[in-house]
Amino acid sequence: MNNILNKKNEYEKAEILVHELFKNKVDKGGNRYLVHLYTVSSKGINDLEKIAGLLHDVIEDIDFVDEEYLLKLGFSKEVVQIVSIITKRENESYNDYINRLIQSDNLNVLHIKKADLEHNMNLERINNPTIKDRERNRVKYQPNYQKIMNKIKEMENDYIC
Repeated sequence: MNNILNKKNEYEKAEILVHELFKNKVDKGGNRYLVHLYTVSSKGINDLEKIAGLLHDVIEDIDFVDEEYLLKLGFSKEVVQIVSIITKRENESYNDYINRLIQSDNLNVLHIKKADLEHNMNLERINNPTIKDRERNRVKYQPNYQKIMNKIKEMENDYIC
């Protein structure tokens, strides 16, 4: 991890970190978890979203990573704030989590969650999706994706006006 501190570019730092932390992890479809992180990052519309998109699961999925850890590695307060907001908290229901993201009024967070949900809803990632996979899509991901999209449209309309 020491080579992270030597990098000036935050995206490179994020790449090194996620490669180290997720190198042996796989998703529900048995694919390398890094594919998910890079897919979410690639949909970012600015550098903040690309960096935070790579990091969006580090606090939630890696026990020893928290906001302070990311700051010590040299990530900006803005990146860490986005990652912190997008992290689902322990004992937080999924509905409460989505509502908290919406109430954050942070377009970067919402764009990252939109990309995350789009990738999670792609059942082509899973060989032979089950009824449970389809149900999770229908009940959990699709309605919350729509909530996120509605908030993005509302905020972008307010910004244009």
